[in-house]
Amino acid sequence: MKSLSKNRGLTLMEMIVALMIIGLIATLGAPNLSEFIDDNRLNAAVGDLVSSIQGARAEAVGRNAYVTLCKKNAAGTGCVTAGGWQQGWIIFVDVDADGVVDGGDGDEVVAVHDALLGSVTLQGTAGVANLITFRPSGQTSIINMQAIIACDSRGFVADSKGMVISIMGRASTMSAADTGQTSCLTS
Repeated sequence: MKSLSKNRGLTLMEMIVALMIIGLIATLGAPNLSEFIDDNRLNAAVGDLVSSIQGARAEAVGRNAYVTLCKKNAAGTGCVTAGGWQQGWIIFVDVDADGVVDGGDGDEVVAVHDALLGSVTLQGTAGVANLITFRPSGQTSIINMQAIIACDSRGFVADSKGMVISIMGRASTMSAADTGQTSCLTS
């Protein structure tokens, strides 16, 4: 009977084969991981904006007042028309429903969302390109369904996310192509 007390390690050839297999798996998995990360960034951006839309709508109903959600200026104290929603947004009580934060008439900023990190862009169709105003009933000031599209460096609608905002003030997420948009929107 042979003694099993002698331990053998891996040979150099076995080690090279094992490293080649690990390298191959990592090479095949890296593009999927990158796509997974990009998709999660898009989903997070859309989710943040949808949450803010729902919050603004609830604020309008709760306060029985006009509430506006708009792209924020650098200071986070007012609205801008340049750029996209990715630069951040504010929610404010809009006493005179003019879409402008003017403190003299009692307008009050109730929430500020910072700019998004990464290469995600959020662009809206004409009716929601710069702001969305909610009436005390929760309905919006828009006259038909509008879309906001989230794109990233891939730049294709097939890889993008979107949302539609109804006249009733509800926001629904979906693929960008399902919003009816055929390309990533530009500012």
